[in-house]
Amino acid sequence: MASSSALWRIVPILAFVGSAVVITAILVDQDGLEEVLVMGLRSNAAEAEMSGTFDGNDADRPHLPVRLVRVAEDLPQVTDIQAVPGHGHYVAVLQKTGQARLLAPDAGSARPWFTVDVHTRSEMGLLGLAFSPDFEQSGVFYVHHSPPSGDRGVVTRWTCDPKTLEAPKPGPVVLSVGQPYVNHDGGQLQMGPDGHLYVALGDGGSGFDPQGNGQNGKTLLGSILRIAPKADGGYDVPADNPFVGNPAVDDAIFAYGLRNPWRFAFTPDGRIIAGDVGQNEIEEIDLVPAGGNMGWSNMEGRSCLKEPCANQGFTGPVWQYDRRDGSSVTGGVVPTSSGVPGLDGRYVFGDYGSGRLWAADLPAEPGTDIGQPHALGRYPIHPSTFGLDGKGRVYVADLSGGGVYRIVGP
Repeated sequence: MASSSALWRIVPILAFVGSAVVITAILVDQDGLEEVLVMGLRSNAAEAEMSGTFDGNDADRPHLPVRLVRVAEDLPQVTDIQAVPGHGHYVAVLQKTGQARLLAPDAGSARPWFTVDVHTRSEMGLLGLAFSPDFEQSGVFYVHHSPPSGDRGVVTRWTCDPKTLEAPKPGPVVLSVGQPYVNHDGGQLQMGPDGHLYVALGDGGSGFDPQGNGQNGKTLLGSILRIAPKADGGYDVPADNPFVGNPAVDDAIFAYGLRNPWRFAFTPDGRIIAGDVGQNEIEEIDLVPAGGNMGWSNMEGRSCLKEPCANQGFTGPVWQYDRRDGSSVTGGVVPTSSGVPGLDGRYVFGDYGSGRLWAADLPAEPGTDIGQPHALGRYPIHPSTFGLDGKGRVYVADLSGGGVYRIVGP
């Protein structure tokens, strides 16, 4: 979904994925904003079942062979997959272009749920959804989208009939954050185990953080927020937020110093693990602590981009990889009942550019190196998001091919 800003021209990339040929062009405009277009022949991309290829660095990593089984097609530009509380046969699927659908994976059918008018250039659009802890009684859920103006990201409170899921309707605005550029919007919403809403926001866009938002604690950009939405709009700040009382950092911030935490998840013990999209060279996986400063834009992964870097209290990644493995990390999920041997309890994530999927052991502490992840294989897809259904099974979406796949055993 989100790509790294590296070049100032159109770059065609020819890749052979299995027997498929994928031609990708990375377009970068005068502001350093980029989009990835898949233009070529993808003979395997529409297959209903696929096994991965273990090559490159993955050839030397431990292997965890899995298969991808398609449960839906013709759903292009999927940005989020969320289990619907009280409706175990459904997952909510968001599409970048503003459509939300209710997908029944076992039946292979999807029906429209609601639509939002959005600005869709670059990384804007319909980006995230989270259900209130009391959804089964209240029907309350939250939606993160880019309005048609394209100048901000908005989180809105919605309601529907929790028993039938009918009559979804938008309510008051919970959060509105200005977006100076059209990329690095983040977008993930997650309801934490503490009952608070967590919101991921990128640094505002362009390349190399020209506004310095990553290290500016007074802006909400480049951060993960922790808020308590109010029924009539707006939000309260939980009293135990880590920066409450710190004049240098906004009270709503849980952690900052992030470039573009496109997708993040909670571990079974309630910690945040995120994929943060890199600039030119490094993609990273972060265990994000309360009150953490993850280092962007002084740091890209463990590398110093601009001083000061040493002794700044930055929290480093738990794993990082370079362009030999991919070009844009897609953060994932931590399954506990996937039904796939070796997958549960590990962080399942991938790379949007290369189609590689991995499963990493969870780190003991933020900033500690977890070593090499288990390779799940390389596939002819562009993984845009991961999700779990009500049974704990794992799904991955192909942004360009329009398929949603379940990860199953070999």
